[in-house]
Amino acid sequence: MYLREKFLPPIEEEKSEKYGLAKFLEGARTDVLRITTVHGIRIIFSKTAKVVERLLLILGLAVSICFFSFITWNILYICRHSPFQTFIAELHYPIYKIPFPEVTVCNLNRLNWQRYEEAKDKFMRAEHRTAPHEEVFQETLNAYDTLRFTRFDMLRNLYELFPQKLLYDLNYVNFTQVVEFMAWRCDELFSHCSWQNTTYDCCDIFTPRRSQKGACLAFNSIESEEGARMEREDPYYPRRSMGIGPSSGLKVVMHIHEAWHSPTSTQVKKGIIVMFVEPHVWGYVHREVPTSTKVWVSLSTHLHVRHNNTRIFSPSVRECVFQ
Repeated sequence: MYLREKFLPPIEEEKSEKYGLAKFLEGARTDVLRITTVHGIRIIFSKTAKVVERLLLILGLAVSICFFSFITWNILYICRHSPFQTFIAELHYPIYKIPFPEVTVCNLNRLNWQRYEEAKDKFMRAEHRTAPHEEVFQETLNAYDTLRFTRFDMLRNLYELFPQKLLYDLNYVNFTQVVEFMAWRCDELFSHCSWQNTTYDCCDIFTPRRSQKGACLAFNSIESEEGARMEREDPYYPRRSMGIGPSSGLKVVMHIHEAWHSPTSTQVKKGIIVMFVEPHVWGYVHREVPTSTKVWVSLSTHLHVRHNNTRIFSPSVRECVFQ
């Protein structure tokens, strides 16, 4: 008796546990059948259902779950990897509410060499007014004369053309200031300017501006110091056009002044560079206009706006960087 109680499992307790588990599962099945709204679940768990019916319904349920999972995965993928949706909000948006683009113009030869001698007197020390030092000074300005952003190989060539001592001797020269001093001024490039059929002093509507093409002049700019000040003080700046057609745009007459270019310049083509950019945009694709040319440029207006919620996505996901 002692051995049986100690080493043999209690038979009645095992039966009781199995009965309790079966009763729990039966109750769970009954509750599921009572509250479920999924078609076919009642038949699958019904005791009277045939095997073929159950297999067909299980197969249909499995296909439905797979289809639902596929759709859900695609939605998640679109939200994760393609968070932007573009749609047309307005086809007749008033054009006067859209700022007119900034028009940036540059001479292909960025510097006016009439001021070269004056620049030497102003920026070079007397002890460096020697032929070798002046040659370094001139070649450096020649590099700036046709400089474009990301193309600094001409400046790098100076290290190959001249001894390092000459370069170190002129290390005190701030060539940014020299370029600003020798850059073309509005009264040197323009002889006539009109905006919306109203004549203006060109120096009132064009301001100096640094761009990826060097020292230029810009109309309707907010990137220059003067343009940024006007945007703060004038609620109607940047300027806006009141209509469409040639009478609603900008007209200018420009002069290249080839005689005022560098005598040792490697720039063969002569003309101007024109860029059209939106406000708050630093630069865009430029167009070159040759000399003795009358050009009309037509602009089509497309206003793109973004929802503030787009900033929650990283640049790698939204595939763009906000200016």
